[in-house]
Amino acid sequence: MDWSTKMNAAMEYIESNLKDDINLEELASKAYCSSFNFQRMFSFNTDIGVAEYIRRRRLTQAALDLQHSNQSVLEIAMDYGYENQTSFGRAFKLLHGITPIEAKKPGAKLKAYPRIYFQISIKGDQSMNYRIEHKEAFSVFGI
Repeated sequence: MDWSTKMNAAMEYIESNLKDDINLEELASKAYCSSFNFQRMFSFNTDIGVAEYIRRRRLTQAALDLQHSNQSVLEIAMDYGYENQTSFGRAFKLLHGITPIEAKKPGAKLKAYPRIYFQISIKGDQSMNYRIEHKEAFSVFGI
């Protein structure tokens, strides 16, 4: 199993547990590494921490639920692990720029943070044509 397959298994674990508690040890085990190393690899490759990624994904899904369901704001807040409507509203507005109640209105503009997929792309596998140029002597000045 290659690295990208392991990391994508971890991403699948996150996606399937957005409404549940996500155990960092179990998440890391999906990528066959320690919790410490998983967090380091994740943030190095994505420029975002694991906890922040999970928070953004939850709030993105919560926004979709607000727009496409008849659930109350409190029910959706509870579904995504927020203890009360106030903390959910604060986090929601910080990410989306509008309140959850405004998001329920038709035509509300929201930010979306799509799921991350890992893949390896190898560059430099093609030959390169080159030639050696001869130049007259020159001087370089600088600090």
